Amino acid sequence: MKKTKGDFFMKKEKLLAMALAGSFLVSVPTPAYAGQEFSDLARTSWCYGYVMNMVGHGMLSGYPDNTFRQNDYITRAETATALSKLGLPQILVSKNYTDVQQFSWYYSPIQEAYRSGVVLGINHDTTGSSFYPDRYLTRADAAIIASRLYGLQKNWEDTRLSQFWDHNDIQANARMHVQNLVRAGIMSGYPDNTFRPNQPVTRAEFSRIFNFVTYTSSSELADNLEDSLEYEDILQDDTALEEASIKIDIPNKLYYGENSSTTVRLKTENIPDGTLIPLFLSNNGSGITIPSSVRVYNNTASFEMYTSRYTERQTYTLTATYEGKRFSETFYLNKNDNMSNDVYIKKIDVESSLRYGRNDTIEVVVTTKDVPNGEYVYGTITGRGLYLEDEKVKVRNNKAVFEVNSKSSTPTGIYQFKAEYDGHYRTADVVVSETPSDKPFVVDTVVERALHKGVNDSIDITVYTNNALNGQYMTAKITGKVNGSTIYPNEAGLNVTTPVLVYNNKAVFTVYSSPYTPEGGYDLEINYDGSTHKIKFYVGENDIEEPEKKGSIRYIDVDDYLREGRSDSTLVTVRTKDVPDGTDLYPEVEYGLTVPYRCTVYDNKAEFYVRNRPSTDAGRYDLWIDYNGETYETTVRVK
Repeated sequence: MKKTKGDFFMKKEKLLAMALAGSFLVSVPTPAYAGQEFSDLARTSWCYGYVMNMVGHGMLSGYPDNTFRQNDYITRAETATALSKLGLPQILVSKNYTDVQQFSWYYSPIQEAYRSGVVLGINHDTTGSSFYPDRYLTRADAAIIASRLYGLQKNWEDTRLSQFWDHNDIQANARMHVQNLVRAGIMSGYPDNTFRPNQPVTRAEFSRIFNFVTYTSSSELADNLEDSLEYEDILQDDTALEEASIKIDIPNKLYYGENSSTTVRLKTENIPDGTLIPLFLSNNGSGITIPSSVRVYNNTASFEMYTSRYTERQTYTLTATYEGKRFSETFYLNKNDNMSNDVYIKKIDVESSLRYGRNDTIEVVVTTKDVPNGEYVYGTITGRGLYLEDEKVKVRNNKAVFEVNSKSSTPTGIYQFKAEYDGHYRTADVVVSETPSDKPFVVDTVVERALHKGVNDSIDITVYTNNALNGQYMTAKITGKVNGSTIYPNEAGLNVTTPVLVYNNKAVFTVYSSPYTPEGGYDLEINYDGSTHKIKFYVGENDIEEPEKKGSIRYIDVDDYLREGRSDSTLVTVRTKDVPDGTDLYPEVEYGLTVPYRCTVYDNKAEFYVRNRPSTDAGRYDLWIDYNGETYETTVRVK
């Protein structure tokens, strides 16, 4: 039945009353505990109120160094621990997960959260045997848990998901929950119209999503949220309502490379007094400070916007949101005419030498004096076979980091790198050395299949290496015993092609058998760079002697290192053996880096990106994948 205008005004009056009472969704939380402050959480931060409310209710806490680390991701175990502090009703019996040990710190919180029916296993139902406590909470996970917690279980006929271009990535079991959270205003998408369901949730985002449960009882909160959704439908049905608008005025008084401020004013139309307007600033990872929201009074709202010496020179977009509509204004930072002109390039540090005979990469660090963040340093490199990843690099904290690349065909010698800024320049030598700095070694070996007895047959045995120069030779010989007696390869009709050349860190040996080759297992002994490696192969009745095939991961290859002090990513390639197409792998990584929730195998290969943050420290980080009862590990370097 269509709602009348009388219904609208009655509902609107009720909801405005809720808003003034502090229980409506868009209300600004008042910190429950003001005694705790964190060194890395400014009072002007968008998440300050949400975080302090969570801390005040004992759901989250800081670290011993007096930091909160708002941009760190939160795990499923930490989620269960936080929500268990609410004293939720227990409606299920306990469940023993295979990956949750009774002596672990999160055992009791996970049990309590499970019994509430809010935080279940990895599939968000009661059937699975795994909880994955150390896995990061994704945005889809958060939507499911929050929807259950808030009592939002309505499956709307219309959908809000189509507004997100990646809505097909939202899992089937999460779609209703995401829609309810979006309609209620608890969650939203990103400026590029994506929802990113598999992206991990930060501690700040967690505080925002689950903040409202602290204000009232679950039943009251569910009623209020359902009211807000009904209110939204009334707004859509009533065509006589005047359209709201927001005009953003940003005075041209902000500068890059220094501390500055200006007052931003919002001129509104048809927006009630006391309405909270959420604010968002694009490209804001570099020193601009704004509040998370601002209230409207007399069709006006204002706030202070600040820059710092770390703020970069680029285009920014400020967006104000009201009832799902976005109002934006784009602005550009200027250079202060009073800024010091005493700027120049102080020095150039070359990380190491490039290695001859391979595709190699090194970093060249250009240190500047008093150059504002966001300015560009221009680089050039002389000589055949060398090139720069980027010929201009932004300065951050008076440093610009260039990547110099060589090819396997680049001749040895000394090359000149030149950095230039505003008419100043400095040079440094880059060396291509004949001697590799890393000793080559064998990474993996793969046997194609078993040799068939009683016939002339052949198989390929592939050897994968690391740090091997193209054109190097690798040798091999066959050894083994049959029925306790030593078998000499030639007498047994076995032969192997040797030596073979290494190319692109791979060498392929071909092993031949004859009709009179005895059945049994043999060793291919590989000799390379002073080391010996053995790999077993079989001669049998078809595949009788071949071990049972089960899928496995051959190796994990990290394409490049990550750069410290910036948001960076590198490609990770997982090579598998006998793994069916469509199989999902679940990579995990040490704290400080992030990987996607899963990657999928096709043609015995899966790829994904590992990422860091500007706050990630330099060092080596473990990356691993569990598959078929085995753990496969590698390291990712940040430098």
